[in-house]
Amino acid sequence: MTPYYQDAWVTIYHGDCRDILPIEADLCLTDPPYGINLDSSWLSALNMKRGNPPNMTDTPIVGDDQAVDLSPIYAYPKRLIWGFPYLQDPEATGWIVWDKQPGVGRRGITTPVELASTTCRTGFDIWRCMWSGYMREKGEQRYAHTTQKPLKVYRIPIAEWSEEQDVIIDPFMGSGTALRAAKDLNRKAIGIEIEEKYCE
Repeated sequence: MTPYYQDAWVTIYHGDCRDILPIEADLCLTDPPYGINLDSSWLSALNMKRGNPPNMTDTPIVGDDQAVDLSPIYAYPKRLIWGFPYLQDPEATGWIVWDKQPGVGRRGITTPVELASTTCRTGFDIWRCMWSGYMREKGEQRYAHTTQKPLKVYRIPIAEWSEEQDVIIDPFMGSGTALRAAKDLNRKAIGIEIEEKYCE
């Protein structure tokens, strides 16, 4: 398949990862749709009521209205999958709690934590990184993607569970955070994204 974009560090494919995988890689980091048919229209109404512009989470997530088939990514022995407990990796040996820091989650507006399962460690770990609306660690830019993750929550596993020149893959690339983090840490990265606007 012809890449949508490619340079010395990053390769991006536009399409459904189920049609493109397998691709050889050393570590799989991904944030798939959870299959929960998330309705965030209430957040848009809240923003309008407060006189704020519509929130990025108003955009529906492609594939979130159906069960997610993760079998193609189970082929990677080293992997971290966001979405636990909605998405349960049958071979997971460890779980990550992303603590979004003080002030997040009040009044039920956003969740104060997110969870991931992994085969790269045993037990539990907590990663702290401020991330909610305008509250972001070190002023990191937010792009127009519904479920963007901050660089820190991808840099940690890439630094700990891979070596320089390893290949990192994200079959549900979204805003490309995993690819950016991999490049910053001298790893090559492959992303697959079903929506062309995010490939762009």
